[in-house]
Amino acid sequence: PPANLLEIAESLASPLYLIGREFNAIADGPVWRCELTAASTQSGVAADSLTSASGDSRVSGSRWQLNNLPMPRLQTRNVAGALQAAVLSGLITDQERLNSVLPSMLPSLQLAGRLQYLTVACDHAADSTQSKSRTVLLDVSHNPQAVLSLAVELARWRKRDGQAGQGSETPAVGHSPRIRVILAMMQDKDHIGYVTPLEKHVDFWYIAHVDMPRCIGAEQLAGRLREAGIGETADTASIRAFTDVGSALDSACREASPHDLLVVCGSFFTVSDALHWLSPKT
Repeated sequence: PPANLLEIAESLASPLYLIGREFNAIADGPVWRCELTAASTQSGVAADSLTSASGDSRVSGSRWQLNNLPMPRLQTRNVAGALQAAVLSGLITDQERLNSVLPSMLPSLQLAGRLQYLTVACDHAADSTQSKSRTVLLDVSHNPQAVLSLAVELARWRKRDGQAGQGSETPAVGHSPRIRVILAMMQDKDHIGYVTPLEKHVDFWYIAHVDMPRCIGAEQLAGRLREAGIGETADTASIRAFTDVGSALDSACREASPHDLLVVCGSFFTVSDALHWLSPKT
């Protein structure tokens, strides 16, 4: 954490709970485990020594360990932080009870706009013989750090849903499910740093503009992607610019098969515009 945060906590004599120290989220293949520190008055496993090898002062209390947890759509570090806060606040007081209910709760946890899946109806699909249903993934990530979770989710989708397609229909031979990204970003963001983790997962880029001064123009952003070599090995029409998020989404819906994934990302404002356009169709 920032040095000034540590200084403030020390000046206030406030207990400091740090990720990787008092609590943690640790991936273990397809599952993960969560480690928490409970107050000394709460039930839990025998207390561990909470003094690190470097001699740093750590909060005393019993250690809770929750194993073999299913992966949520939320970031596991965020889930661990929320659980740690709930334990300290007294909202969660029983480790065994938490162990029994958490695995069934995690898969259904969802934060609006963060790795949020929607099913929408596309009335103008190119192939009228196919289902009109389309899957949209909304994500408000807008910097290179936050987009890593989206990249992980796209990889999971390829493995989970993208191999055989979604729903009851099977993709036609030679038409594997594709990922279509609707992207609009603010001018002051690291555009290439953001899209680079996504590049290997994305088949088509629909670059859009949000009607506000901070937003980079769609043509300008599309040009930056091309200059950086993004999508250069894909279809020559894999990067296109649109005047707004709605028109980009409309084009993506028309061109997508029922098994494709439409991803809206790059800014809170991008997702907000998308939700406005999608609301009558969900």
